[in-house]
Amino acid sequence: MKKSPLLIPIILMFVILAVLLVYMALPLGKAAVEATGGVMDLRGHDLSAAVYQLSGEWQKTPRQLVAPDEFPDDAPLRSIPEGWASTYDELNTFATYRLRIYTDDTRLLTMFIPEIYMSYDLWVNGEYIRGAGVVATNPADAVPEFESAIVPVRAQDGVIEIVIQGSNFHYLRSVMSSVILLGENDSAHAWFFRTRAIYMIALGLFIAGSFYHIALYVLRRKEIIYLLFALLSLVCFWRYAIDTNGLSNLAGWFYELGGLADIKTFMTLLFLHGTAIAAFSLYVFDREWMAKHRLWVLAYTALGAALFATIPWNTHHGPLIVITAMAPVALFTIYKGARSRQLRVNKMMWLYFIAFVIYAITSVVQKYFFDHVLFMTGIVGDLFLLMSQALILSSQYTETVTREQALALDNVALDRVNRLKNDLVAVISHELRTPLTVMSNYSQLAVKAIERGDYAHESLERLKIIPREAKRLADLSEILLRTFKEQDGARSKTLLSMSELITHTADVFKPIMDKKQNTQKLQVAPDLPPVNGNADELMQVMFNILSNADTHTKDGEIIIKGELTIDAGTTVGAPLDAPATQFVTVSVADTGKGIEPELLPHVLEKRRHGESGTGYGLSICKEIIEDHGGSIEIKSTPTTGTTVTFTIPAWVPSNNQ
Repeated sequence: MKKSPLLIPIILMFVILAVLLVYMALPLGKAAVEATGGVMDLRGHDLSAAVYQLSGEWQKTPRQLVAPDEFPDDAPLRSIPEGWASTYDELNTFATYRLRIYTDDTRLLTMFIPEIYMSYDLWVNGEYIRGAGVVATNPADAVPEFESAIVPVRAQDGVIEIVIQGSNFHYLRSVMSSVILLGENDSAHAWFFRTRAIYMIALGLFIAGSFYHIALYVLRRKEIIYLLFALLSLVCFWRYAIDTNGLSNLAGWFYELGGLADIKTFMTLLFLHGTAIAAFSLYVFDREWMAKHRLWVLAYTALGAALFATIPWNTHHGPLIVITAMAPVALFTIYKGARSRQLRVNKMMWLYFIAFVIYAITSVVQKYFFDHVLFMTGIVGDLFLLMSQALILSSQYTETVTREQALALDNVALDRVNRLKNDLVAVISHELRTPLTVMSNYSQLAVKAIERGDYAHESLERLKIIPREAKRLADLSEILLRTFKEQDGARSKTLLSMSELITHTADVFKPIMDKKQNTQKLQVAPDLPPVNGNADELMQVMFNILSNADTHTKDGEIIIKGELTIDAGTTVGAPLDAPATQFVTVSVADTGKGIEPELLPHVLEKRRHGESGTGYGLSICKEIIEDHGGSIEIKSTPTTGTTVTFTIPAWVPSNNQ
């Protein structure tokens, strides 16, 4: 069974999520110890073994800000952490809270105080420790502030008394909706920095994913899905950066803008985050629908962002507004995803669909049930969703690159075919011109002779050359077509007399040369040994060379030589210590205008020529000669002439032949 190439990234994704869940959610403390009657008894507990949640029954004085020494012993009890805007007295109000902790641990301990919505003052054992924002009894004087802190504490006479004054007139959370943690100094710091470090790694993944996909969109692919993912990652980073309080503390926004900037920004980012996820999902599940309704999506996003940025968030209607604005979009996206064709054709889409459903459920459920129990649980669901999105994009990107590579290979093949076609047309136009020229010249000579009434033997011989050249023309066409077929096998070769081939070609070309007043001199040894070759191809070599010599010479001399030469070890593929080998060497020397020095090294290459011609003739000669195991060279001096020489191994019978 073929394994998916994304199997390893998927396994790695679940490993990362499991590590985040374990290190960020589970080690929050021992929930078995609960405060009762405003007292938490930790005597006999090892505070270095765990970080304890200070949850349970605290004493509370509603709508009163009282000092620690004035706190009434009969104050009513309140379960901490308080629910999310469940009763009226938890919103737009102020109160004082107290918890007594009994412990026999005399070491320096550490309290971790998460952001208390929205301002607070803290006393420990009657001593003022710190505050955040401005606690007040009315909205005009109260200043909210997102801030978390680490506070060192030590028991006095076995007791740690915590008193908190808090007020909230600006947000839809209760004052004590978060849980305070307590542990031994070293273990508490280790837990805090471990969880925050992993949390920063998660934020790093968000910003890295955003930057990478922006770069991918700008530099590589102008596809909107990459830009959507980049914006989604950036919004997610910004939202959680505010949630950790680091961004607001760094910028100092709270006091400059009355403490409302982070609230408005956070809620706006919450809406944009959900909308960006829905837009990305709709684009993935139904791209055509998204393209058709993109203006509606943009309008909805703009109106929703403006609404979340302007409306007050300190009313009981806040959760209803969030659900009304975001739940229909999430449900519609789930509906489109469930009906999407993508789920049927791409199994990877099921992973993303499940991640989206989990995100939609946990985004709501965690606020009501887990947000005060587990540490930053929302980021696990968001990372699951973002990693699933990244896997989808990676898969699509890989498929796109693979298709592009295949298309590039196809284009290379098409270019090669196109070049072969052009080469074939050019070669045919060049090579077929020679026999046509011979036929034309001999036809003209025969017609003139007949018009004069000359029916001599010479005229008849000239007429006989025409059908012979027509047959050679047909054979040459077959050769040229076969030349451009890949791996067509060896061409048929037989024993040929080079003396006859050279003489015949020279005789055919002599009338053509006579028309330009060129003198032909033939110097061929009568006892040249045969060669193993293709007659049509070797004759074409002779025709090309003679045609070039005649074209570039006027009122000159063309000398054709054929002789036997002896060389050692030059046969193609022969060992270095091979015995002396016989070669038939043919040369054609003219007294024409010659070749310019800068062109001479390239005349045997395709598309390299001087003033006329296609540039294929000599390159084909080179291919044919090398296919016969020989070599060809050209020497030329401008205004003096050119000599073309090719050498072919002679056929020598073995001793048993």
